[in-house]
Amino acid sequence: MAEEEKLLLKHLQEEEFGTLKKLERNSDFLLEQCAGLQNLITEMEHKCQEPAAILLKDVKRTLTRSEGLTLKEPQPILLELQDSYDVPGLMESLQRYNASVTFDPDTANPYLLLSEDLLSVQVVDQRQDPPKSSSRFETCTCLMGREQFTFGKHYWVVCVEGKSSWTLGVCKESVSRQGIFTPSPATGFWTIWLRNGDEYAALTSPLTELAVRAKPKLVGIFLDYDAGEVSFYNSNTGSHIFTFLDSFSETLRPYFYPGIRAGGLNDAPLIIQPAKDQSGLPLLAIETFSHL
Repeated sequence: MAEEEKLLLKHLQEEEFGTLKKLERNSDFLLEQCAGLQNLITEMEHKCQEPAAILLKDVKRTLTRSEGLTLKEPQPILLELQDSYDVPGLMESLQRYNASVTFDPDTANPYLLLSEDLLSVQVVDQRQDPPKSSSRFETCTCLMGREQFTFGKHYWVVCVEGKSSWTLGVCKESVSRQGIFTPSPATGFWTIWLRNGDEYAALTSPLTELAVRAKPKLVGIFLDYDAGEVSFYNSNTGSHIFTFLDSFSETLRPYFYPGIRAGGLNDAPLIIQPAKDQSGLPLLAIETFSHL
């Protein structure tokens, strides 16, 4: 995505400039302190060569000067590469590609309860009684979105507020719906997850741990099918979380795993935010399919 790359590059350049300025100020600060120390050392070396009577006469003034020389620490600078960046204007850019995504009940595990508008899903203890479907996930409490993507750019946002566990992203239409599977690009999944309330990771092989600075309440998923990109954002802060780069040749669909109940600690639903156009009006589902 050209706009995203430009915004990220601009942000990184500004961060680089600011860091270099801080390093320059710290260097000047340390050089100034070193010069003061060197002058004091030189003065004391000269005095040590003077007769004892003169040295003792002037020692109080010299010691007072040395005590007055206070060494201060320079301003700390974080040099680690961040996993997420706040990029002003990024959310507005992404919203041009809003897609009207809804849950696909035919793929939903029987222990998932969906709202009538197909925008909310949560795990329940009681098995539902859905019609038989070969598309349904029978073991994992997950489901897909109804939308199928074969080209173009698409963006949707999911509310994860109050949840301690979830997995979001995209998957191939052809992924296995039976048995236990391990999501990764090799098995047809491009996803990130939250576990135990504060452990974020991209489901690469092996896992890529993510240092998410601010816990997102809204997670944005951006798919650029033609560029082979799947990116994730904290939609509250406008910060980038992670990007997969790959190549796609099969139909992709939104993927959702609301996690397990965890004794009621993860009962909050996953909620897809209704898509709106740039004027703020709701998008109709048919507008999404026009991208196909």
